[in-house]
Amino acid sequence: MRRILSIEYNKLIGYKAFWVLPGLYAILMLLFFRFFTKLDMIQVNSERVPIESILQMDKVWHYLTWFAGFFHYLFIALIILLIGNEMRNGFWRMAVTSGLRRIDLLTGKWLVMAVLSLFSTSIVLLVGYLAAGFAPVDIPATDFPLQLALLFFLQAFCYIQFGLAAGIWLERTGLGILLVLLYAMAGEPLIGYYLPGDLKEWLPLNVFASLIPNPVIEDLGFGIPATDVMASVLKSLVYCTGLGALAFLKVKRMDV
Repeated sequence: MRRILSIEYNKLIGYKAFWVLPGLYAILMLLFFRFFTKLDMIQVNSERVPIESILQMDKVWHYLTWFAGFFHYLFIALIILLIGNEMRNGFWRMAVTSGLRRIDLLTGKWLVMAVLSLFSTSIVLLVGYLAAGFAPVDIPATDFPLQLALLFFLQAFCYIQFGLAAGIWLERTGLGILLVLLYAMAGEPLIGYYLPGDLKEWLPLNVFASLIPNPVIEDLGFGIPATDVMASVLKSLVYCTGLGALAFLKVKRMDV
């Protein structure tokens, strides 16, 4: 394990994208929340809702983590870039030739994914406390709930795992990022449109998103029931494990 960590560290320390994209993640979150707290009203299901009614709620952390979930795609892009760069430069072939097992190649990426997930969770915590000073109203001084932090960490890891599997199977950086974005923005919504409601909820990105459901709809009482957290966790773990198995199957068969 120490050898794998050392290899990943040496690869990433000089890789600009590894520092730029997480930095962009932090900056965008802070800027958007700054903009969000300057609004007077927001549109929710065709009704205008005062921003103060949201910021004064006890679930302010829920709002922040839900919003931060939209930026998981930055880390999806990063993991696809990392994989594409290593494949293009022949690193995996050299690593296997030098005695590294194929499962070790993936283990290194899973460790990187865990670091990125922990980083994004920490940024949510940091931005939440910093942005509280920008709000037009007093935000309740509540601690970041541990359960919400764990759910956000799992959600981030699952999204990046989706990107990992896509990057390994497609083997092309630009194509991988493009197809993942197309699937997220058009593919899965279109598939879900033709599926019954129960089946639609089993689509992978819907499952991951259900870990932290839309707090605006829940808290403002639009009649949508709260998500079964344990069911969402179990489904996410099943998908995450399945995507990991698919990635390993591809790596096992690759001519590296």
